[in-house]
Amino acid sequence: MASEIPYENTGTATVTAGQTAVVGQGTRWSRCRPSDTFYGQAGERNIILNITDDTHLDLLFPATIAQVAQGVAVMRTPDDVFTQTMAREVFQKISDSTLVALAGLPPAARKGFRLDENAIAETFDLTDKAKTFLGLADEAGMRGMLDVARKQANIGDTTAGAGLIVGAFGWGGSQGMAIPGGNYNNATIPGIYNGAGSGAINPPLPGSNSIYGPLLVLRSSAGIVQIATWGQSTTLAEMYVRGSADNGATWSNWRPMHIEDGSNANGRYLRFNDGTQICWSSSLTAPSPSSPAASIWGGNGAGTWTFPATFVSAPVVTAGLAGGLSSGSWASAGSNVGTTQAILYIWSYIQRTAANWTVSAMAIGRWF
Repeated sequence: MASEIPYENTGTATVTAGQTAVVGQGTRWSRCRPSDTFYGQAGERNIILNITDDTHLDLLFPATIAQVAQGVAVMRTPDDVFTQTMAREVFQKISDSTLVALAGLPPAARKGFRLDENAIAETFDLTDKAKTFLGLADEAGMRGMLDVARKQANIGDTTAGAGLIVGAFGWGGSQGMAIPGGNYNNATIPGIYNGAGSGAINPPLPGSNSIYGPLLVLRSSAGIVQIATWGQSTTLAEMYVRGSADNGATWSNWRPMHIEDGSNANGRYLRFNDGTQICWSSSLTAPSPSSPAASIWGGNGAGTWTFPATFVSAPVVTAGLAGGLSSGSWASAGSNVGTTQAILYIWSYIQRTAANWTVSAMAIGRWF
């Protein structure tokens, strides 16, 4: 730095013997620079290594003579000497850097350069588009240029273009998606869902003891198919299917994909996945044929059979007497068969003692 005088002697300084740090009082050392010569009060000469601010600097060598708040002087290094010293340092750093290796690369259009695994400089193709991509400020800009959206925030994320994560939509992971609100009507995104548990809404078999397994949802435009499983791993799982043609606004009834076998106090039933239903019971009762009915005898009243499972329309009902009853007698169903029950009668060619006889009956029809 140029100055009218070649030295700076404003203020005083404190120097500690054996130390390189110097503290000034009212000094203006920011006007000086490293490599300038520092003179203490007793004439000790040193070289300035570093200048922190106007009142703090470090010497190259530890001081040998101490002083407290006494005068000092800094003799500035001539500019040409300073410039030569700095130039040597710059050239030395350049010679020790990778710039020397890069200097040997031939110039070529649309080429980038790099150091290989052996720190040897080489060029590689760098198109204009690649150069633009490398110059983008952030990940969002890079995704935009590549037309790639972010990855899914969760396995049920339906953001268009989002990258799939492990377990996306229930595939490839150990857990499926959660059924929204536990309501099967709300599971409309294609994929695999976890079962909703005993508090499920609109499941195949409502009930406090119901245990539901995974739910598979398939979709094509507004058409949706749900396949639900029921049961535990230690029991034979059952599967039910239903569909919607209006994006899940309305649904068909659940239908088993297996033969459903059930029983209750009214008898037993089988439901087939083609809609066929068979109900039967062998422990029904009806009055014996003790009253005249034209040329034969009939029961004084009738028996009522409530089907163990409801039909969608009136089934065909057949009835017969249990074994051990007198010959010449038979049972039949009345003409007013409904979807939930049938009226049973017993007939005979001869009058029988008034009693209730055991009747067996079977109903075949459809449950959907």
